[in-house]
Amino acid sequence: MASLRDRFGFGGGSSLGSLGLIGVAMMMLAASAPGLSAAVVRGVVFDDRNGNGVRDADESGLARVGVSNGVDVILADDAGHYELPLSGAGEATLFVIKPRGWRPPVNEWNLPQFYRRVKTADAATSLAAVDFPLIRSEEPDAFRAWVLTDPQPYAPQDVDYLARTVVARLAERREADFGITLGDVTNDRADLYAPVNTVMARAGVPWYNLNGNHDLNLGASDDRSSVVSFEAVYGPSTYAFHHGRVLFVALNNVRFLGGLRYIGGLREDQFAFLENVLRT
Repeated sequence: MASLRDRFGFGGGSSLGSLGLIGVAMMMLAASAPGLSAAVVRGVVFDDRNGNGVRDADESGLARVGVSNGVDVILADDAGHYELPLSGAGEATLFVIKPRGWRPPVNEWNLPQFYRRVKTADAATSLAAVDFPLIRSEEPDAFRAWVLTDPQPYAPQDVDYLARTVVARLAERREADFGITLGDVTNDRADLYAPVNTVMARAGVPWYNLNGNHDLNLGASDDRSSVVSFEAVYGPSTYAFHHGRVLFVALNNVRFLGGLRYIGGLREDQFAFLENVLRT
């Protein structure tokens, strides 16, 4: 069978962040990409019955939930324990792949807290524990999601317009299970993330985000660092989660070339992540 790279290749032009919608089974197999260091991080995915974000004595682990470092995908064991390799220097981001019938906690802006950042050096020396709380959530086969593309406010008055028009209508209806913004959360204004998040929280549902070409750090030195400001607020720009019978895969397909230049396409590690998610 042709590889994902051969089948989908690399795009071009002014592509925005894309969301792949793939119906697959929950089961995933662990698979490691070559070249990862020996540093590891361990933790537990658990049933956070009281919603306090901390694993208490009466809260059991959740079996066979996917956890990823952005490349590898591994299933927690029967007691909810997982172990993942980490590579590189500085920080690494780990995330849980939310299974059906569960949800991660949200912060004050209704942003799902499905990820954790760890210092890779710390993980190498102390095997730091990183746990993921999940909360039971009913998810029928039929559900509704709100998808918002390119709100792209350039100034505070644009955020106010977003609040008075689109979000005001969503807040009145509250008919969705979750929402997602597909790129250009702002128009090159990371300082507007907080005001936008305050407005979007009024929709009253968990809200995911994916970056677009106007969510880049234009002064960045390379592609990976171009999304540092976005990921500091919203978490990884490549991730996955289940809802109902569907697996959603979010892939940042904006490749930063420096200055105002970018193309559309996926990195090798993103192809590896996608293949590892789909190994069932």
